[in-house]
Amino acid sequence: MIGGIKMFCPNCGKKVSATADFCPYCGSKLDHSANEEERVAPEKQIEATGQPDTNHQPAPSLPNGNGKKPGKKVPLILAGVIIILLAAIAFVLGMQGSSSNSASTSEKPARTISKKNRSISSLASRPTFNDQQKAAAILYYAKENESNRFWGELYRDALAKSTKVTANSLPDEATEQGDGTMHAYYPTGAFFGGATGYVMGTDGQTVYYYRLGPGADSIDPDDTVSLNEIEQYVIDHHAMDQVNQLAGNIKLD
Repeated sequence: MIGGIKMFCPNCGKKVSATADFCPYCGSKLDHSANEEERVAPEKQIEATGQPDTNHQPAPSLPNGNGKKPGKKVPLILAGVIIILLAAIAFVLGMQGSSSNSASTSEKPARTISKKNRSISSLASRPTFNDQQKAAAILYYAKENESNRFWGELYRDALAKSTKVTANSLPDEATEQGDGTMHAYYPTGAFFGGATGYVMGTDGQTVYYYRLGPGADSIDPDDTVSLNEIEQYVIDHHAMDQVNQLAGNIKLD
């Protein structure tokens, strides 16, 4: 402030205000231009006297010469580094998840193809039954699953000696006619009062098990099974050797 700047009276040497026109001590007129160089700035007063001017505040110091505090940059840099690291971790995890999904997706068709190949392989390895084997398989299935004891007796006879399968006309009293032909099992030299055998359906796949006896008003089949089911039963029970042995003893009429 200008009011705080002092000058010296050129007449009496007293320190007076730089704005005064006359010295308050001796009354001499003050020449401001002559004493311009004698004015002392507050900063110069501090250097000359060692005492600060209480009416003048010192200018704040500016570190680094740019007025910016260096401490503010550090948190911003750390935050940037953390964000970059988190983004990199998320990217890596995303790539791993994508790879895992791709691997599991690629495995599913392989398992499906493998299952399909097993099914085709099973069908390809399934034997084709000839007429004697069909008759033997039908007899084997009946022995294992039918309650009629004659099926068991016919099976034992077929193993022991030759068995004849004779095609007879199915009586009109039969409730399931099928192809109308009764394929009856007869051991050689034996005679039954009736006939035990099967009738094939018109579709060539349905098997009707019959036990025929005299004097019946109506004749119902003991059971109805598909030929595919009978053949698969033989395969599942590993009975192909027995069926082949039976087939060798069966003679078709």
